[in-house]
Amino acid sequence: MKSIILDFIKTKSIYFDAQMLFPLYSLSIKNVMKYIQFLLLVCIMNTGVLAQDSTGFSSSAQLVITSFQNRQFDKLNPMLDYEMNRILGTNGLEELWDACIMQFGPLLKIHESKAEQIDTLFITRTKVEFEKKSWILKIVFNAQKSISGIFIEPLKMPYESPAYADESLFYEYKKTLPDPKFPVDGLLSIPKKGKQIPAIIILAGSGPNDKDLVIGSKRIYKDLAWGIASQGVAVFRFDKRTFTYRNTLANDPNVSIDDEYSKDVLLAVNMLKAQAEIDPKQIYLFGHSLGGHILPYLAANVKGIRGFIGFGANYSSLPELMAYQADFLAQDLPAHQQKAYLDLKQKALYARDRLSLNSCADSLPDGLSPIYLLSLNQAAPQNHLKSLGKKPFLFIQGTKDYQVPTSELAKWQEAVLKVKNAQVKYVSLENINHIGAEETGKMGPASYEKPGNVSPLLIHEIVKFVKAQKAN
Repeated sequence: MKSIILDFIKTKSIYFDAQMLFPLYSLSIKNVMKYIQFLLLVCIMNTGVLAQDSTGFSSSAQLVITSFQNRQFDKLNPMLDYEMNRILGTNGLEELWDACIMQFGPLLKIHESKAEQIDTLFITRTKVEFEKKSWILKIVFNAQKSISGIFIEPLKMPYESPAYADESLFYEYKKTLPDPKFPVDGLLSIPKKGKQIPAIIILAGSGPNDKDLVIGSKRIYKDLAWGIASQGVAVFRFDKRTFTYRNTLANDPNVSIDDEYSKDVLLAVNMLKAQAEIDPKQIYLFGHSLGGHILPYLAANVKGIRGFIGFGANYSSLPELMAYQADFLAQDLPAHQQKAYLDLKQKALYARDRLSLNSCADSLPDGLSPIYLLSLNQAAPQNHLKSLGKKPFLFIQGTKDYQVPTSELAKWQEAVLKVKNAQVKYVSLENINHIGAEETGKMGPASYEKPGNVSPLLIHEIVKFVKAQKAN
């Protein structure tokens, strides 16, 4: 037993992020529990339109699971699409199943499968009861009913609103960013009291993130929005294009950082300016992870933003950070289990050091096109440092962030020393991880599985920064 294929959906892994790392095709079964929730950061979220042919795909999912149970791998191999065949190889499905059985015991019960359509993919979810643990087995089919992905996720846990969120203090409205080709849905949380209210736009890390940033029972951006709105500041959060149109954008090699971020940021700014309750001169941008990395670029290219807040924002390039993350996650594994991480590290280093417009897709981390990476290089902080001297910035860093280490904050500080009239502040939050939650144990993705909410310390620093600018 070598490895288990937990997650491979080529159309969802459009871009990568300090928040997401990269798609993990191969993961030791001994570390399944450690990385389950981490992997869910890159999974297709539980949103979509019910597939028109849901019965057919539900039946296909039942056939796949029953074939696993009966060890009929000869039936399953022809059902794999090209990429799954390439990743799994001849014996991959058998290894996958043996790994599951070794970790969780025999499969005892298969529940009804439910299907939904997202773009051109059909996603089925089936509760499966093993002897030791129950999971949701998610199988993704393309329109030809070939298998494009197989992965597992924990059973849903209910979301609990944080104590600091008082729903009696704010309204929440549905808003759409009206791009003519790629409109996306959002939510605007507005305090009930006050006039000329300041507003924050939440800018997610890269990848197909929904407006709430759902991670198990957590709703990271929902916590932020409700907590901040409860303290008198409006918040707008929205589904990314790469979430709503993941398959379309994944198949477009010309997608750039502007397609992923800038266009919707501009639409969000204009929407807030037209909102009667909002002070049009007090609009702020909160960038999480890679969303924070590109704040200087957005400051230089998007007008109408009063100030900028980066949380868990990497200064280093994305490929460089990916290489770091691969080392971090591989460090506690036996040598024979490190191969997947080391292979991805080599691709990340190639993207960092040898990238060109003609770079072969197989030489780059999966899902990252040359054009996208080159546009990200152009948007790198070092190319737009002057903007940090024109508008106020706040960078917040958690000390328990293993994905964007504290050394990244030091890099921001060092770079800003070269900026004249810099208006930059820095805050370090003890025992806060990359998703804003408190973490007291060893740094790593295991804590993402735990129920909980964003720390009120993070919300306090955000609100304090915004109100300080409004007072000036």
